[in-house]
Amino acid sequence: MTLDQNVSWVTEPGAPVTAVFDGVSDGAAAAGLLAAHRGDLRSVLDRHGALFLRGLPVHTAEDFALVRDALFAERAKYQEKATPRSDFGDDVFSSTDLPPAQSIRMHNENSYTLTFPGTLLFGCLTAPEEGGAVADVRKVLS
Repeated sequence: MTLDQNVSWVTEPGAPVTAVFDGVSDGAAAAGLLAAHRGDLRSVLDRHGALFLRGLPVHTAEDFALVRDALFAERAKYQEKATPRSDFGDDVFSSTDLPPAQSIRMHNENSYTLTFPGTLLFGCLTAPEEGGAVADVRKVLS
């Protein structure tokens, strides 16, 4: 799939499909590009179970909120809180706040809630030196 000349696709066996963005100058430009191609991106996500977006100018929680709002027509509220998280405002939260010595096992995020979201968006402003994982639960179950 080609969104436009600023996007290339990376597919590797056993890894999520990745859309690599090049030359997207700021958050507003990223939001516009993502909103214009929301349906195409959703189609890739539905087919593959996970989609990584790389190279977007996302440096703050505010930038992340712009991307989220471009991709999702409706926000999923963080409710029935079960773990400690930092609230960055505008419905942007950290993942579970645990010391680095404690690991978080693979799980279905928010599956414990009565009304869980159908799609989640995660952002990484500071990449870990090691670890981190995303899995397609459909493949895990099969």
